[in-house]
Amino acid sequence: ARAWRPAVVARLAQTLGVTTQAMRLNWPRETFLFTLAISSVFWLWSNWITEPPLREIVNLSSTTFKDYQVNLRVPQTHKLELEFLRSGRTHEDMLRLVGHMGLCEGAVECGKGEPVTVEWELRNPDGINVIEKRRTVTSDASGFSSAEVFRNVAEIQAPPGTYILKVRFIDPSNELASVETRLALAILPKDTQSWQMATVWWGTLLLPFAALPIAIATGLLWLTRSDA
Repeated sequence: ARAWRPAVVARLAQTLGVTTQAMRLNWPRETFLFTLAISSVFWLWSNWITEPPLREIVNLSSTTFKDYQVNLRVPQTHKLELEFLRSGRTHEDMLRLVGHMGLCEGAVECGKGEPVTVEWELRNPDGINVIEKRRTVTSDASGFSSAEVFRNVAEIQAPPGTYILKVRFIDPSNELASVETRLALAILPKDTQSWQMATVWWGTLLLPFAALPIAIATGLLWLTRSDA
């Protein structure tokens, strides 16, 4: 009854030997593919985590509330802001309308731009329970890019989940209302209040210095062995 055991053990040892030899030969390929898979998953996950819950064109002339469904994915402070699109306007024109952000040269007076009052409410998905509400008179720029000039409205802190954000604008100047504008809600940059954002921050910082060299080295070694 036990005669088959030596044969099975021998077959198993042979199989393990073949498998070990194959792993030794294929480890560059396996390491390259594993590194590529981990990097791809991290890139997709980090983009999903940091995607702004809201970024839509708005009409500053509209004084009625408009509802936006927002999905907060991480327990982080989110920044509500206005993004004024340059759309061919001169930089000086945007500074005059949105503000200088305190960046003035010489005797030039730092203007704070045209004010606009933003009233907003954050509600549960049923739209009944108000979690937070505020009315803010906004002025001055909070940042610049080649395509937009930004203005902070508020910072919102709420547990992860789906909410209704109600927003309306009060008494903007006609000239400021003529500027194409987006309303955006996004995670504060470089803010790591949660493990998710800490992982995104450190992963983005370290991945190029770890995964990229490993992928290049094992990829070249794989190609070299394939040609041999």
